[in-house]
Amino acid sequence: MFFEKVPRRLSSLNFRLTMWFVTVFSLCLIVIFVGFYYIAGEFLYRSADRGVSYELEEAVNKYHDAGIEALANHIVEEANEYGEDKVFFRVLSPEGKVLHASNLLSWGTIPVSGTTILAVEELSIVSEMLQMPKSGRIVRIVSRAVDSDIILQGGVYIDEELTLMRHYRVVFPLVGIVVVLMAGITGYFVVSKAMRRVEGVTQLANQISSGNLAVRLPIEIRDDEIGQLSTTFNRMLDRIQGLVKGMKQVTDDVAHELRSPITRIRTRAELALIHVDENQISLAENTIEECDRILELINTMLDISEADSGAVSMKEEVVNLGDIVQDAIELFQPVAEARGIQVDFEGDGGAFVKGDLSKLQRAISNVLDNAIKFTLADGKVMLRLKKLNVGKVQISVQDSGIGVSKDSIPLVFERFYRADTSRSTPGSGLGLTLSKSIVEAHKGEMFFVSRQGKGTTVSIQLPLVEERS
Repeated sequence: MFFEKVPRRLSSLNFRLTMWFVTVFSLCLIVIFVGFYYIAGEFLYRSADRGVSYELEEAVNKYHDAGIEALANHIVEEANEYGEDKVFFRVLSPEGKVLHASNLLSWGTIPVSGTTILAVEELSIVSEMLQMPKSGRIVRIVSRAVDSDIILQGGVYIDEELTLMRHYRVVFPLVGIVVVLMAGITGYFVVSKAMRRVEGVTQLANQISSGNLAVRLPIEIRDDEIGQLSTTFNRMLDRIQGLVKGMKQVTDDVAHELRSPITRIRTRAELALIHVDENQISLAENTIEECDRILELINTMLDISEADSGAVSMKEEVVNLGDIVQDAIELFQPVAEARGIQVDFEGDGGAFVKGDLSKLQRAISNVLDNAIKFTLADGKVMLRLKKLNVGKVQISVQDSGIGVSKDSIPLVFERFYRADTSRSTPGSGLGLTLSKSIVEAHKGEMFFVSRQGKGTTVSIQLPLVEERS
């Protein structure tokens, strides 16, 4: 059961919105991480460069004021002040030869790179980052050309700061994963809470499709988008309910208004049979027959209207479809035998459904009546009852009759529709419509398959319930 729900959850709007949120949040987090790392690195390098450049500027001023010896003394004093193991200063020739320097005992050999020589060639200030050959520590070096004969150079260790940056690179992804997971879980619950109000619309729509137009959406926050949707939806339901009620009222009024005068006409025709001569008997009998047909038509229309609107009152009982089918066969067997039509049945008789016995009998009888009515003499009608693997039971009625054209199949369940091949056969065109309404009122489905001149198969599927002991 759990694994069946997983695909539905992965395809749900809750999950997709959460994944969108997590994806956007993760991208923003990565951008922030990369941006912060880049800015922090640039700040580290610029801070080191500014400190060294400031000291080099003072040394250059000493050189211009008092010469090379004053410069040499100044760089030694500055290195002693900051710490000879943390910072160094030296004076180089254009060829990279050390002319003067602070105490370099703790530093070892400091290589002279091409970037340093470039400072002399362009008479500019250049910065670089080198790894010390012996200790492996990282030093930030600033080189400044004092003139064409002298390069002034200073450096400071930045490996401790770089170690912090490396720790940041390691820690941030771990923290980021935790934050993203927490954001995803929080986002899922927030989205689920918001979507519960949308699910209310879905549940309401399902109730409406079942014929319940009296339900309305609760409005928690009237001014937000879902509140406005709920208000509009409720307003639309009020309008639809009014229209449906008006249409049903018109249908009921017309049917009731017709039923009373037709009943009176039929009664008068029956009375006329007692007092008329033989020449008028046929006319009176035809009048009674026509009145009966119209009354049956009106009653069927009312039954269809009630079933479609969901207002029909049905008994909730467990019934055996096998018994209903057998009873229908016994009922129509004399008619079928009179026309030379063979009616057969196969399947398990112990299939139980929950519903109204009389209405299910009427639905199945209508289908069987149609099958016999549109099957030619010496034809065959086969009824099958079988349980499906999806928790349903299916009744199929297959005949070898005249069938209908491909274009007529989508229309067979419409009211008063009669295919061209069936217009010469008595009927109102409401039998299948009523059967379909009854089946759908029982939460079932009805299918129609036909080939002109080859026969028709009508299938009814209903939810199966556990058999009674």
